[in-house]
Amino acid sequence: MNTLYPAHWLSLAGERDTEQIERYGKPCPCFRREFSLLDKPLKSAELWATAIGVFKAYVNGEPADGDYMSPGFTDYRVRIPWLKYDITGLVKKDNAVVLVAGDGWAAGYMGNRMLRRNYYRDVSVCAKIVLKYMDGEKQEIITDDAWRVDTDEIMRTDNYMGEVVDHRAAKNKRFYLPGYDYSEGGWQKPVYRDYWINYARLSEEVEPRIKVMHTLVPEKISHSGRKTIYDMKQNMVGVVRLRVKGTAGTVLRLRYGEMLEKDGTLYVENLRRAESTDTFILKGGEEEEFRPLFTFHGFRYVEVRVTGSAEIIAMTGEVMYTALEKTAEFECSDSLVNRIYSNIVWGQRGNFLSVPTDCPQRDERLGWTGDAQIFCGSAMFNMDCDKFYRKYIQDLIDSQYGDGAIGGIAPCVPHTESDDTEYHAPCAAGWSDAMAVIPYEHYLMYGDRKFLKETLYFTKKYIRLTEKWSDDCIRPAEPNWGDWLNVDCNTDKSLLSTAYFAFSTRLTAKMCRITGDEDAAEFEALYKRIVAAFRKKFVKEDNTLTCHTQTAYLLACAAGIMTLDEIKPAFMDTLHAAGDKLTTGFLGIKFLLPTICNLGETQLAYKILCSREYPGWGYSALNGATTIWERWNSYTADKGFGDVGMNSFNHYSLGSVSEWMFKYCLGIMPEEEGAGFKKITLRPFLDPSGKITWAKGYYDSKMGRISVKWKTTDGKKEYFASVPKGIELTVDAPKDVKVTIERF
Repeated sequence: MNTLYPAHWLSLAGERDTEQIERYGKPCPCFRREFSLLDKPLKSAELWATAIGVFKAYVNGEPADGDYMSPGFTDYRVRIPWLKYDITGLVKKDNAVVLVAGDGWAAGYMGNRMLRRNYYRDVSVCAKIVLKYMDGEKQEIITDDAWRVDTDEIMRTDNYMGEVVDHRAAKNKRFYLPGYDYSEGGWQKPVYRDYWINYARLSEEVEPRIKVMHTLVPEKISHSGRKTIYDMKQNMVGVVRLRVKGTAGTVLRLRYGEMLEKDGTLYVENLRRAESTDTFILKGGEEEEFRPLFTFHGFRYVEVRVTGSAEIIAMTGEVMYTALEKTAEFECSDSLVNRIYSNIVWGQRGNFLSVPTDCPQRDERLGWTGDAQIFCGSAMFNMDCDKFYRKYIQDLIDSQYGDGAIGGIAPCVPHTESDDTEYHAPCAAGWSDAMAVIPYEHYLMYGDRKFLKETLYFTKKYIRLTEKWSDDCIRPAEPNWGDWLNVDCNTDKSLLSTAYFAFSTRLTAKMCRITGDEDAAEFEALYKRIVAAFRKKFVKEDNTLTCHTQTAYLLACAAGIMTLDEIKPAFMDTLHAAGDKLTTGFLGIKFLLPTICNLGETQLAYKILCSREYPGWGYSALNGATTIWERWNSYTADKGFGDVGMNSFNHYSLGSVSEWMFKYCLGIMPEEEGAGFKKITLRPFLDPSGKITWAKGYYDSKMGRISVKWKTTDGKKEYFASVPKGIELTVDAPKDVKVTIERF
């Protein structure tokens, strides 16, 4: 049902096909309407609004909320969320509402092919103001031809390219207030675009909104002529707010980058074709403030170039992400491991803007499904991601093709739906499997059986298609990105694909049993057939695999195809052959340390975690990383920067190790029977080497805070946990560990 009915979709009329517009887009339209309250006591006032593109709502000159980039990123052809604002405290007798709109994900550049207008050619808004009075009467103001529209100072805006703001073009800001005189030229009736949404479903927002969550104050680190570089000291995602004073027409160009070249200049090659540049033009005379409204950047460093004369009075970095509550903390005696955990959290912040993205800075920023599923367990510990992943699971469902296929990205972007498998890649191992992995992990962490049941149909549909595409349960090698960005140790794609097929089918069978679905036996039988087919094709008589890589053994074990005892000799051989170092990429890394611990080799797990050498998390941290890098070799001391075609310095996938920090180091293990932390096992793995002498942390579950700390002193091991009484608890600690449990 269209909740906003009978409100119309409004756009700004004008040219849409000029070369300039195709390249840079249009100035941002401002939609305006005045209204007056009835002469009686008001009970409540609500603004319901959405956009094809992004919008910011103002009532009587005040923001309706502190949100940005609303309504977020969806497949706009399928589903468009609407937002509700309580504006009771903002309305007066006479009022003005203004909706400013930008291109956002709907009409701006999307994907590394640098194509604009993927969903629609123009931005549009749709809104309803609902006024309820004490006597029960209701008054509604809808978007219709009583509204007026014009452009203001935002000349262009784009996620990849940046924003251009010209204060010389700004209208009298009285248009944000009631009583404005439309005679200041340009204001016109909007055009209706109702036909655009014939097939899109308007739905209430699910996830929290994107907001400014932190502010950073930069340090000026270099100055040369009219160019100055500032260091935020943290790789962040968001925008810069400037206070500046200068002469009229002075131009400030802000270019953003994550790293510096050896000569101190900004490193931007990894941005590919994204300009990542904001341009501010001064009106002059008075102190002015600039802040991009409809874009965001991934950066640590800001290069400011000044053409003209201007003084920067103040600069702050505004860190933006979906407003997710922090639910965990981890700390230990090794400062480098603490830095690794901080890098993981900052990587999550930087890539959780409406969808879990692969990166926040280059010409991509898409919801890659493989990245999302491998990290979701870590993400749900670090922050309250309940609603965030509910929304993303809906994105997966929206992107699912009629035959059940799940592609490489969600939300789906129209120009990626060709036969080119770069983005679509139906049934791609580890990526398409997000349709099974994320719903299961969401249930394990939050325990919502009803929601799991609602999504299960789509998971079953995907698994059945995968079976159809397989040859006697051996999943095809292609399409497949493999164990993405491994360390020169490629895993056979057919083996990897079939292992993931088994993994996802096993989860699907579990979800069927959990929800009482009648098809449980079907998927249990399919799982057994996949296991048998895998063992026949890929497992040798001596329990070695036909592909001798760390990831191959890790996935075979994670899928339940091979036991820990079966893989141990060969798997340990792969580790020792690599000098007790990791060689895994995206798909293998999540399972590396848990499997090593489960094999009874906990000391080796800590050795890998704490390693200062390449490849490893510590190596990047020692080389200046403040977020997780896309590649183990995004930068190395001997070779410099990695492949510029795919080299993000803010990429959470390899940060899936933080799940191990909570489940294994701290020992907080959720149980499927009693999902949502109704039942847990405390099973800590303390560092036997004594290198890490203490660790502590907590997780704020739906049942309450679970706090843990342990320490080793002169060979004496102590473990303390504080657990809510409502949680059914099992303790499985080593016999030489003194355990103290507090229930509250």
